[in-house]
Amino acid sequence: AERFDYAAGVASGGCSDIDMVWERHGRFLIIENKRKGEAINKGQLITLRALRALPQITVMVAVGEPPDSISSFGVLAQPQIPGDVKALRSQIQLWWDAA
Repeated sequence: AERFDYAAGVASGGCSDIDMVWERHGRFLIIENKRKGEAINKGQLITLRALRALPQITVMVAVGEPPDSISSFGVLAQPQIPGDVKALRSQIQLWWDAA
């Protein structure tokens, strides 16, 4: 059983989950974690692109084996930046400070 079975049949199409989200002063940072070689599925990509289009939302993708191992990260639809957990934490801190 899925964690969201209670919503089965309520609306056409599927639902999508978000791995992490922070709110600060009305701005949001969403991070989607993926293992190396794992693609974002079509429905989730549609959702994340729609969220990214809103000016107060930043969507990032982290690739690796969170929480212990990150190999790259970046803003959705932009090139991934090679980096580890420490580098990703620094990027999150930059977002937080700017928000």
